[in-house]
Amino acid sequence: MRRPASVAHPGRPSGNAVDLSYHEQFRDLFEAHFGRLEARLAQQTAELRSDFDVTLQRQETRLIRWMFGFWIGAWVTIAGTVFALQRLH
Repeated sequence: MRRPASVAHPGRPSGNAVDLSYHEQFRDLFEAHFGRLEARLAQQTAELRSDFDVTLQRQETRLIRWMFGFWIGAWVTIAGTVFALQRLH
């Protein structure tokens, strides 16, 4: 029968203790890197959202101008047609 590593070699840490130590170190390392990644992602998302808002406002302004021009042109054409038809009678 084989004895556990901690019993076989009393001065050395067991395999589970080493694994737990590495696990904690890697967890801390991953949390640090993931925290930086999260912060960078949040910043880039905010920048993209800001750029998108500006672009959307510009497009909205262009659309309103186009609509205004279209409706003025349509009303002028209708009014001209009505005026021309009235002069014929």
